[in-house]
Amino acid sequence: GAVPVTVREAQTRIRAEIDENPMRFFRRVLPDRLAGARRIAAGFCGADPDGFAFVPNIMTGVNTVLAGVPLGPGDEVLVTEHAYGAVALAAERACARTGATVRVVRLGLDDGDEDRVEAVGAAVTGRTRLAIIEHIASGTAVVLPTARIVARLRDQGVTVLVDGAHGLGMTTLQVDRLGADFWIGAFHKWVCAPHGTAGLVISPAWRERLQPLVATWELASGYPGSF
Repeated sequence: GAVPVTVREAQTRIRAEIDENPMRFFRRVLPDRLAGARRIAAGFCGADPDGFAFVPNIMTGVNTVLAGVPLGPGDEVLVTEHAYGAVALAAERACARTGATVRVVRLGLDDGDEDRVEAVGAAVTGRTRLAIIEHIASGTAVVLPTARIVARLRDQGVTVLVDGAHGLGMTTLQVDRLGADFWIGAFHKWVCAPHGTAGLVISPAWRERLQPLVATWELASGYPGSF
């Protein structure tokens, strides 16, 4: 989406501040501002600030999760037929690299919530290691009963990533109440934040197990600083 004029003007002011004294900004100013922005963004989407990290976009978050969740030969990654195309491609690549398989769940456009919960639950096998579930599907605008699907999958022992790209700002959202292991949402869509602003939320059990795709000086600081 287009960046509102007021947001663009704020970005311009920050860029000017950076260029006036880059070393001062990155060493002394940025860390506190990032921490403050994380607290605000986490509060907006109902997430624990200690579990919230900024990432450039949805696909960075999705690929981070796919790289961090252990997969091996015979394992399965569950996606729905409403999955965003790049998400499906990322899952296919991760499976090709590890010997796992992508299993696609068919969900009709006219299906009710109960049908969708049952369809996803019925697709789980003893080899299902990860499920990627949309909140609001990008291509079809289908709104899935995400919380109910997550609960069903967790009861079946499946690790869950929620692709919340379009849910943030379009619906009232409490990420922590979803109960998912991972959630990724885009602030540069309906929230009208600057381009390249997304949030990755990781549950406590996974925070020390997932690594950022790019290692930086902050790698040893742990999550979320390492991101």
